[in-house]
Amino acid sequence: MIATKICKKVSGQNIKIGKSYTFYCKRKISEIINKYTIRATSFNSHTTKKKYYFKVTLKILLCDNIDYEATGRGKLPYEALNLAIINLSKI
Repeated sequence: MIATKICKKVSGQNIKIGKSYTFYCKRKISEIINKYTIRATSFNSHTTKKKYYFKVTLKILLCDNIDYEATGRGKLPYEALNLAIINLSKI
């Protein structure tokens, strides 16, 4: 998992974020951070529900004031999160 010094935030708009989705999101993002970088200071995951799809925006902030942002859309929030993580890993 990610070190405790990193600020982790998972939030939602128009939906209630449960414990299992929050844990899943933190675990998947921590895998990406541990794989590609060691200098991350914080990450944010924002889930939004539109009419027919979910949109997940991921933002990772590194210690040099560099941030990476990726989005994913899907019919389920888990699917949207996985697409956003794939887009983030390509960056």
